[in-house]
Amino acid sequence: MKQKYLLGMYYFFYFQAIGFLIPFLPLHLASRSFSSDQIGLILSIGPLVMIFSQPLWGIWTDNYLSPQKTLKITMLMALITVWGYYIFNLAIFLIFAAIIFFFFQSPITPISDSLILANLEKNTSNFGIYRLWGSIGFAFGVIIMGKILEFFSTIWIFSTYGLVLLISLFVALKIPEKRKNKNSHLNFSTDIKRLFTDKKIIYFLLFGFLVQTSFGANNSFFSLFFKYLGGNTGSLGWAWALAALSEVPIFSTAQKALHKFPHKKLLCFAALIYGMRWLIHNLITNPSYLLIISLTQGLTFGIFYFAAVDFINTSTPSSIKTTGQTIFGAICFGLGPMTGSLMAGLLVNWKGYEFMYTILGIVCILAAVIYYRTE
Repeated sequence: MKQKYLLGMYYFFYFQAIGFLIPFLPLHLASRSFSSDQIGLILSIGPLVMIFSQPLWGIWTDNYLSPQKTLKITMLMALITVWGYYIFNLAIFLIFAAIIFFFFQSPITPISDSLILANLEKNTSNFGIYRLWGSIGFAFGVIIMGKILEFFSTIWIFSTYGLVLLISLFVALKIPEKRKNKNSHLNFSTDIKRLFTDKKIIYFLLFGFLVQTSFGANNSFFSLFFKYLGGNTGSLGWAWALAALSEVPIFSTAQKALHKFPHKKLLCFAALIYGMRWLIHNLITNPSYLLIISLTQGLTFGIFYFAAVDFINTSTPSSIKTTGQTIFGAICFGLGPMTGSLMAGLLVNWKGYEFMYTILGIVCILAAVIYYRTE
């Protein structure tokens, strides 16, 4: 099968599996009668584990393993350990189950991105063309699961996730493996030091942490907010799906955007739209309007994601490409969402969803202004 079809197919199935699971975990936990602060705590465990597991798996991959071998280990363990969410009913056991599950699941996305970028070689600006299939797959997943949960129990969240994740692994193992430079490991320690002393990268990681704090908070509580406004599970699936599908035209034009605008302008634009998006959430009282606002996902997450991945890929030496992506993932999609999930749980308990979204909006707008002014 041609390489380009394999890359798109892999993203389609992998993110479809994510669509079956992540958006509906809060509903599963709520069905077990956990409070909002308990849900926020349990959901924050995943991002917390990312902070340590993603760089660890990245270092192992760059030094000892290939991306395919790493994906084989992490995916097989993820589809087994995800059942901890269904088996356990006590918060302490669920926290333990989340730690184990996310140790294996969290590195899959950045290592997948590294695998795809390695296959694109010098054409990394085409990354969005393949990543858009992930958004389509995610949309399929949330629509299907939203309908399933209208009639059946949450056991389907975990069984469909495991099945489709297994399919994506079979596809990943067919993607050509790019051989590394035999001497690349010799530069690893030096390149890691350079990575953490580069002000440009440090400023970016701080900015990304703040922006993804807001995104993680929304991801953890959007489903509950939608139900709070009176929406049903089927419509919730469509809200997540529309958000994912709005990323498709953004990813399809990523190459042109990267050639026309510098990374910083794209990232700051995404952060400003994020801020306005959260402030609008603060005003919404009808769940139907959330379907419309979900369409801004492409301008927020879509632009941020492709610009950030390309920035890290072009800013890190060849010996630590995978490590660079996993460090970026650990800080921006680990530490940020963990902080956001914990903060959101407290804010919702204290002042409600409207207050939470007001704070998220202010954080994003300030982050954009400050990062744009950095040298």
